[in-house]
Amino acid sequence: MDVQVPVSLPVWDTDTLGFWEGAHNHQLMVKRCADCGYVIFPFTPLCRRCSSFNQDWVQSSGRGLIYTWTTVYLSTRPEFVKDIPYSLAAVELEDFPVRIPARLKGVEPGAVHIGARVEVRFEDLTPEVSLPYWIPAGGNI
Repeated sequence: MDVQVPVSLPVWDTDTLGFWEGAHNHQLMVKRCADCGYVIFPFTPLCRRCSSFNQDWVQSSGRGLIYTWTTVYLSTRPEFVKDIPYSLAAVELEDFPVRIPARLKGVEPGAVHIGARVEVRFEDLTPEVSLPYWIPAGGNI
């Protein structure tokens, strides 16, 4: 018997709502201080540069480079066991000075390398929740 294990859905709050709303609309959103322009990641209510609470969300192109990566061969999360092995990366966005955690799809773990160009896609988990993942830009890594 094949048992379906549900994926744990993300929980959002006032600091992350713009990111999850963007993901729902298949847009990669980045939080930025409206006073000094500093990109705030991880998402917090306070700008680390100027201490402002005045922030907005801006859309990223969703393109970047793999800064570092690892391959997962053993997962403590039952919903991901079927995907083993899979790769996780830190992607350095091309349009904002930030590195974000990323799930890679469409590439064999042995083919991933630092500096590879990737672009974001979104997986609709429920009618309300979409998760970003990254694929090779131009079809290859």
